[in-house]
Amino acid sequence: MKTASVWVMAITLYFTAANAWGVSAPRCSSIFQASYRMSSEDIGFSQSFLGVEWARTKTDKLIDKYQGWAPKKGKNKDKLKFLEEDTQADPLPAYRDINGQVRLVDDHHKFFAMSEFAEHGTFVLYLHIVKDYSFPNPATAKAWTPAQMMADLRSNHYIFIHTADKPTYQDLMNLPSSIFDLPNLHERSVMSFVFRSMSFILKGSDFEPMIQLRLAEAMENKGKTVVYGDPYSKESIAKVRDDILNSNQWIYFLLDRMAKDRPADRKKKVRKFLRSHLQ
Repeated sequence: MKTASVWVMAITLYFTAANAWGVSAPRCSSIFQASYRMSSEDIGFSQSFLGVEWARTKTDKLIDKYQGWAPKKGKNKDKLKFLEEDTQADPLPAYRDINGQVRLVDDHHKFFAMSEFAEHGTFVLYLHIVKDYSFPNPATAKAWTPAQMMADLRSNHYIFIHTADKPTYQDLMNLPSSIFDLPNLHERSVMSFVFRSMSFILKGSDFEPMIQLRLAEAMENKGKTVVYGDPYSKESIAKVRDDILNSNQWIYFLLDRMAKDRPADRKKKVRKFLRSHLQ
């Protein structure tokens, strides 16, 4: 009996050590690896990103699915299938990168390296920056109006390139590398990147308070200005309108004050806005 107890203790210690030293899964690019575990930071970010009520069920599903796969267990294609199916039903904070990999959005402390994406030729980058406007405006002690939110974003340099028609490679490099480089930004603010190849650059500088910055459609020559095609042709507008209005995967609505809306309601509001600006 004593020997059995020793073996039980040894096995317990082994698995405890393996869990502590072993592959505590990397951050958001890890779904193609053997295992994935959501950290508390991931969960907190998802809650801010999606709205607490919506995020609770989403993160629970992620935890159940990904933590249910022990290290070196579970097939990558099964994990990918889950992520893709889930994003078709309700958008997750995920995107497909330039190499075709699906990644979960990173936590709110770090940005992705812009140079990594600029090396790979043509791409479109939408940088979404959302500040938490659920608190009263200090200047008025009242709720923020859309105009006040936009003015605040501009005056505090949260819109880095504004509506530059021809951003340069240096503009990309000048984006901050960390949320802490931004002055007076509330901890609950959310930042995310959505990469998608489009022939048309969506004008969304008046999306309140989500800001879509037009950065680049082609980066073939580093250091030179971006060369556009004819993004405002009927064909281009029709294509991007169809892409957006028929897509669930790339629609994110990030207003904290709408956290109680059902996902379907959020998508309707986003699409209503896009329709009014794309038709």
